[in-house]
Order: sequence, then C-alpha cells, then structure tokens
Amino acid sequence: MQPGESCPLDEAYCRRTIAIDSQLAIEDAHASTEIPDTAIETFGLGAYIGAKVIVGGEVYGTACFADTEPREDPFVDAERFFVELIARLGGQAIERRSYERELAQHEERLNEQEEIYRAVIEANFDSIFRFDTDGMFTYASESVRDLLGYSPAELIGQPVTITHPDAQTSERTLKHRSQILSGEPAEAQDLPLKKKSGDIIYTDIRGVPIYDGSVPESERSEDDIVGIQILIRDATERRQREGLISVINRVLRHNVRNEMSVIRTWAEVLAEDMDAEQATKATAIRAAATRLLDLTESAQQIEQNREISPELELTDIIPLVNRIVTECETRYPDVS
Repeated sequence: MQPGESCPLDEAYCRRTIAIDSQLAIEDAHASTEIPDTAIETFGLGAYIGAKVIVGGEVYGTACFADTEPREDPFVDAERFFVELIARLGGQAIERRSYERELAQHEERLNEQEEIYRAVIEANFDSIFRFDTDGMFTYASESVRDLLGYSPAELIGQPVTITHPDAQTSERTLKHRSQILSGEPAEAQDLPLKKKSGDIIYTDIRGVPIYDGSVPESERSEDDIVGIQILIRDATERRQREGLISVINRVLRHNVRNEMSVIRTWAEVLAEDMDAEQATKATAIRAAATRLLDLTESAQQIEQNREISPELELTDIIPLVNRIVTECETRYPDVS
C-alpha cells in the first residue's frame, strides 16, 4: 500500500493484532493460520510483527514492522521488545500531544473567561486591588494609573496605608478588613484615598475575601482566607452630582418655606376679616400652606439622616422577592 491509503479492517493484519492479548508475530504469513487469505492477497506481506498502541487505557492503533518476504528465523525477544517499546512510546507521544492540546484549549477558555470577567469589572469599577491578610498589596489592575497615579509595580509589596491620607481612614479600613477576614464582604462610600501626587479623591469600595482554591467551597471557613480583593470606583462625579442636588434642594426648600409662610400669614388675616363662607376657604389655604411647610421640614430631616451614615448596608432581598411572588400569584393565578 502507498502512504495515505486505507483498507477494510477485516482485511488488515492489524485486526488480529488488536484482537489478541499479546503481540502478533508472523514469520511466514502463507504458513500461518492467524492471517486470513484476503489480508495476504491485499497486502502481499510475508512477515509481520506488531503491538497495540494504547492511549488513555484504550486501543488507539498498532505499531508494526513487515516485509514482503517471509522470515526464515523466528522473532527473538530483543525484536519483540523493540516493537513493544515503539508501541508504548507512540502511545505516550499521542497522550502527551492530546494532553497539550487539551491544556491549550483549557488555557484558551480560561483566558476568554478572564477577559469577560475583566470587561465586566472594568465596566462597573475603576480599579481592582488584592491584599494579603497583613494588608500588603499583591495585585493592582492597570487602571490604577488613572485612579491613583501609581503603576501596579509601585504598589505591589507596599502596605495599603500608602494610599491613606490620614489615621481616620486607616482606622476605617482596618474595620472593613477585619470584617472581610471574618468571611463577610464589606462596602463603603466616600472613602478618601491619597494619590501619588498627594491629591485626595473619594471612592466607593467593595471588598470580598479570597479563599484557598484547594479548599472546596462547601468546606471553607475564615481560616482558609488567604487575601482580600477590593473593587474601587471613583466617587468624585457622584459626590459632585449629589452636592449639586443637595444645594438645589436646600434653595428650593428655603424659597418654598418663605413663600408658604407669606401665604399662610395672609390666609390667617383674610380668615379674620371675611364672612363665614369666605373664612372657611381662607382656612383651607392656610392648612395647605402648613402641610407644605411641614413637607419641607421632612425633606430636610431626610437629607440630614442620609448624611449621617454614608455606609452601604447589605439587604436580604429574598423575603421581598418571595412576598412579591406571592402577591402576583394571588392576583394573577393563571399567569406563569
């Protein structure tokens, strides 16, 4: 046969090689009962020796040597060992190539997942940091250059306090770090950070624990935490926007309060000078003005309460979702 040609398996010497437990060694094919006449006619081989190639515990093929002329002498142990060695080395080479191919595909999938993960993170947060349990930088994303002015290499190995503008910030972050190292995520708004230039920026952060990857998720405890990952967003624009809204609210409240005070005062005066029917209408105006004044006071209290605690709090949404689902099922029983 020529390279690249094939034949039915039933007509191949290799069929018998695969079928038996040991090697197939034929010194004279015409005198052997192991090889069918169709195989002899197809290949015209007089002598043959072959062994199975095993890949991953399964038969992959055969390694064989053949000659058109029969052998006068039987195959010796050294020849048999050589063929077996070639078959085993071939199987190992194929296994290694398959492993390398699977490894490359796995790495490609990991790279793709990492790119997706990075894209999602960068779409929602400005930078990513990782620390060890002692608060030393072990990783910083490239975007840290724009956020803090440092290169990632300048931060790795440095304590987290290098970005803290004061002791109050260090104390605040230490509290969050203790919370994360106990296995709970932590969030904070308006955390000040010091840039390489010395300027101060305000950030929103979310931190989560990093566990030892060799420990199954169901068995993890705080003793298996090996680091902390922090996601940071520049809060400058949000603070400016909220500050502007706050100023507008205060101006509106001030103007509304002044105008409503005038309206209420005049309504009181008119109620005293009018007849009973007209006085009733003036009294209604006064009551409406009073309600609006009370509303401005409530708005002021809400803003004050918001400014007291800028910390984000975790909310369990499961009971809320269950309640809404129950209400929907009750109101619309036929809807899936």
